[in-house]
Amino acid sequence: MKSASTMSMGTLQSTTEPTQRPRTTFLDLPRELRQEILLQSYPFTLIVKGPIETYSSQLRTLADNRNKKRCDQIKASLARWHDELSSVDPVIENDASWVHQRWVEGVDQVYRDCEGGQRGLFIVYWT
Repeated sequence: MKSASTMSMGTLQSTTEPTQRPRTTFLDLPRELRQEILLQSYPFTLIVKGPIETYSSQLRTLADNRNKKRCDQIKASLARWHDELSSVDPVIENDASWVHQRWVEGVDQVYRDCEGGQRGLFIVYWT
């Protein structure tokens, strides 16, 4: 590291050349941090509504079918996003696979929380 000193009007100033450190990239981050960031890269929320007030098994079946369709749609979107992320770098591919698995497990749990159509489901995408 080179440094120089200059005297100006009775004050001593030191100038130092900045060291050239390699830039930290996303791939340099710890795996857990990369995965946490990737988990947040597809912002959506699944909201389970309150119980559906009906004794009709036919209406519950319709609600269950609608909930399943919504969950399948979000899982298809998540799969496409996983494919996009995976194409960036082999390191990201491993992280994206782990993240995708967590997303799918979360969607499946929300679907189970809908109790066979006794509760409705909303999907909110955040932009």
